[in-house]
Amino acid sequence: MYGAKYSRPMGGLAQPLEHVIGANSEVFAVGDVVCFASGFLEVVDSATADRPFGICQKAGTMAADNQTVAQVTLPVIPLGMDDQFEMDFDADAALANQGQFFQLNTGGTGAQTVDLGSASDTVGQVVLVKLDPRGEGDLLRGLFRIALPEMAFEPET
Repeated sequence: MYGAKYSRPMGGLAQPLEHVIGANSEVFAVGDVVCFASGFLEVVDSATADRPFGICQKAGTMAADNQTVAQVTLPVIPLGMDDQFEMDFDADAALANQGQFFQLNTGGTGAQTVDLGSASDTVGQVVLVKLDPRGEGDLLRGLFRIALPEMAFEPET
C-alpha cells in the first residue's frame, strides 16, 4: 500500500472534506499525505519542515499557472491530532517502534511510505500508534497519527 488510508475519524462518523487549490505543476495521487506551501496544497516530502495537513482524495496534475489562473482544487481529508490513518513502512518495523516518530518518504507521487530509518523518540512527521493494525502479521503496515499538525503552536527555541 502506498500513501495513507484514513482509518479512524475521531470527531464523528462522517469523513470531513475540504477543497484546496493545488500548487503550480504539482502532481497528486489518491492517498498522498499533503501539506501547505505558501498557501497552496502540495505533497509532503521528507523535509522535517513539512507539516502534514491531510490526505488527498483525488489524483490530478496541476497546470504551471494553477495558483493564479485555473485554481483547480483537490478534495482533502484534514487530519487532526487524534485522527488515525494507515501507511506502510519502507522496511519491516518492530513492536518496539510503537510510540516513535518517523519522517515520510515521498518515493514519487502515489508512492509515499514511512521511513523506518528515521525512527526517533522526539522528532518526526508522524507517530506510530500500532504496528499491524489489521492483525495480519504485516510488519510493514502501521496505524499512525500526525505528530505536529499544520495548526499546532510551536514555541520558539
